[in-house]
Amino acid sequence: MALKAWELDNFRRLAENVAALLGPSAEVVVHDLDDLQHSIVCMAGDVTHREVGSPMTNMGLEALKRGTEISSLQGSYQSRLPDGRTLKCSSTFLRNAAGRSVAALCINIDVTQWQQAAELVAGFASTGVRDDLQEDYIRTVPEMIGAVVGSTLAAMDKRPEAMDGADRLEVVRVLDDRGVFLIKGALGYVSTMLGVSRATLYNYLQRVRSEQVFPRAEE
Repeated sequence: MALKAWELDNFRRLAENVAALLGPSAEVVVHDLDDLQHSIVCMAGDVTHREVGSPMTNMGLEALKRGTEISSLQGSYQSRLPDGRTLKCSSTFLRNAAGRSVAALCINIDVTQWQQAAELVAGFASTGVRDDLQEDYIRTVPEMIGAVVGSTLAAMDKRPEAMDGADRLEVVRVLDDRGVFLIKGALGYVSTMLGVSRATLYNYLQRVRSEQVFPRAEE
């Protein structure tokens, strides 16, 4: 074993402290790279169900063979267990004075439940795929009617005073389609906004509800 007893003791205390901090979904593994066949010399936590005396992983062996263990396994990477669980992993390789990797401290966190929770949250927070609807939550009838009339006039790009009869007829048709006249007293609010009498507006509404085509020539 390349690690001295005092080094192993330091690693063990470090591993146990980190594992306690991360909780039961994490394990911290210490590898002695002097014996790759039995490289695990300390384990705190249990995620991968390995034990002291288990060998180095395939990724670790490949990285050591290529001399890329510092760069390729540093930081966070994903791995997957045979039972389908997903791990978030990080491996730190430690070198001696000669620059040779002699030990590795590996942290494996089971993030499966976190991913499932994230999917549940994302699904609940999703508002659907339709973006063509906008529901207005307005407190008063005049405010609601004003908003609908305002958006209708904006879509037509005309001011009420610049409208002819056909324009006003079209406004009434749109407002009726949008259910404005289901509101009691809506005729009075709309007639004021369009600058016409209540009787005139009522006539427009009757035409809208009785005719299928409204030629502009009739106005």
